[in-house]
Amino acid sequence: MENNVKPGYKTTEFWLTGLTAVAGAIVAVLVSYGVLSTDEGQMWLKLIVAVVPLAFAAYSVGKYSESRASVKSSEAFAWPVVETIDET
Repeated sequence: MENNVKPGYKTTEFWLTGLTAVAGAIVAVLVSYGVLSTDEGQMWLKLIVAVVPLAFAAYSVGKYSESRASVKSSEAFAWPVVETIDET
């Protein structure tokens, strides 16, 4: 039986969690250096938590559509399989 488990770094969960954590850390650093106020930092965190999953979903839908279009276009150019029947 074949093992179809992806390595962790190739999963959507890894990248969603990683990007959200990195963005959160950047916002925390900006708040600690006074570049953003605490309220602005909280607003940015809420925005990041909302936008990152939406961006991944949009990317996934785009890649799926691209993949399906590729399959459909290759099916249009595929030669039909013709069986010959030898009636001798």
